[in-house]
Amino acid sequence: MKNQFITFTVFVLLVITSVSVFAQTSTPPAGGSGPKRSEKIDALKAAFITKQLDLTPAEAEKFWPVYNQYQNEIQALNKNRMANTNNMKPDIDNMSDADINKMIENEFVFEQQQLDIRKKYVTQFEKVLSVKKTAKLFQAEKDFKLFLLKQMSKDGGPGGDRFRSNGGGQ
Repeated sequence: MKNQFITFTVFVLLVITSVSVFAQTSTPPAGGSGPKRSEKIDALKAAFITKQLDLTPAEAEKFWPVYNQYQNEIQALNKNRMANTNNMKPDIDNMSDADINKMIENEFVFEQQQLDIRKKYVTQFEKVLSVKKTAKLFQAEKDFKLFLLKQMSKDGGPGGDRFRSNGGGQ
């Protein structure tokens, strides 16, 4: 009971601190001091996942190094994907069928690589968590993304009021 109270208290403090970040602008603080927005989002995500999985301190100690390794692999894959697509939206209307097929195939390859990483880490997670908590992890990641999208939409997103309902924000 005491561990749950401590975990809940830490979670609440992190949420309060992190949610206030979303109300601020995305401009870095003067002088470059303070944590980056991505670091604050990571802290919020850690608190969110800890709460959703109801991790004990012993579980958390074993879980977070494995999860961080998993996230590093997913992030490396995403960086590679962005580098290969040059971060540009394709002009499908002006592409040849062969180019479109290649683009689709590349997307399938990326999705398969991502799935392979997830499959690999399920067994890693099950070494430190129960099967039930492992399943809850993937749901917690989805729930956190939805929470973050709602928060960004409410606060105007990373570009200020860019995401507010004003006819698309363009």
